[in-house]
Amino acid sequence: MLGHWWFLVLFVPIAFLTTVESPALHCGPEEYYSDRQQFCCEKCPAGKYVFDECSWPRKPSICKSCNEGKDFTAHANDFEACLPCSECKLGEIIVRSCNRTSDTECRCKNGYFRPPAYEECVKCMTKCPDGQIIVQRCNSITDAKCGLPPTEATGQEAVIDIGVGSGIIIIIILILAGLYYVRRHFNGKTSCYKRDEDAKESLITVGDNRPGQQGAASQIQNTEESNLESNNTNPESPASLPQTREDSAAASDIQLNLQVQQSKKRHRVKKNNNCEELEEIYFEVRKNVRPRNWNMLMRKSGLSDNEIERIKLDHSNNTDEQCYYMLKMLRDKLGIEEASSNLLDGLCKEELNGIYENLINELRSKGITIEIKD
Repeated sequence: MLGHWWFLVLFVPIAFLTTVESPALHCGPEEYYSDRQQFCCEKCPAGKYVFDECSWPRKPSICKSCNEGKDFTAHANDFEACLPCSECKLGEIIVRSCNRTSDTECRCKNGYFRPPAYEECVKCMTKCPDGQIIVQRCNSITDAKCGLPPTEATGQEAVIDIGVGSGIIIIIILILAGLYYVRRHFNGKTSCYKRDEDAKESLITVGDNRPGQQGAASQIQNTEESNLESNNTNPESPASLPQTREDSAAASDIQLNLQVQQSKKRHRVKKNNNCEELEEIYFEVRKNVRPRNWNMLMRKSGLSDNEIERIKLDHSNNTDEQCYYMLKMLRDKLGIEEASSNLLDGLCKEELNGIYENLINELRSKGITIEIKD
């Protein structure tokens, strides 16, 4: 009886194990495991994909070729379809076209480079700060680098110092003249939304239906006619001024209303322009706006606080990248023309009038059409 128990203990587990088939999980490097067939099949070579799996273990699958110039597979694979060919982005040129076994290869065109964290090409720096020269040219992955020029002969140092000093003085004079021109150009002139809104608020404060308004308008017109007829009229005489407080307030309303009507027109970027030139100018704006004005400018141009904060967290170590990706998000949301128009509006609302005028002039110099709309 004891011998029968030993037989059961030793041979029944062995018999059970022989009835259980373990799946063929250990396929070769050029094979793959088919869930449908429950065994290994050979992969398809580069340039093809699996049209149908093999019918017998470790046999070739039925493969079909990829479409030349449309899709590809670069290695032996078990894909059910080929991978679509990539397209070069804006600012890139094709180095090698897509074929059945390799994807499209792109690089930045001359004058552009792609920093490691960027998805698109960026325009290379073309000028160095005063007193420096380009010591390393821009290439496809790094920007140009500036450095000090080689030291010249000692006998020429005095001449160089005089030249540099004169240049600095001339630059200071030009800057002061430019500031004077900008002040005179914008003083009393409404070129942006802010002054337009101030004028509208003044109208609301004064009121629209005050008695005597029409009489004040008529009186202003009569006063102007009388001043034209007689050059000897005293400007402070009662005949040349409104006679009552109500007439004076009504006359102020009319003058403010005229200011609002003259300042309602806005610059808008017209569609179907040269998008490549427009994008270059659009992304260059970040180099001209001070960091303290940037977040508010983006809010007034159309980005939400959540979008701004998310980009700042994603690129917390690089302020320039933050500015670039905020502009990129605005462009992706609205399109380049509408994003550029919103940027102009934001510059107006932030009262960055100098940058606003420079941007308008730059767009026009590149042949980009600016519409004037109410």
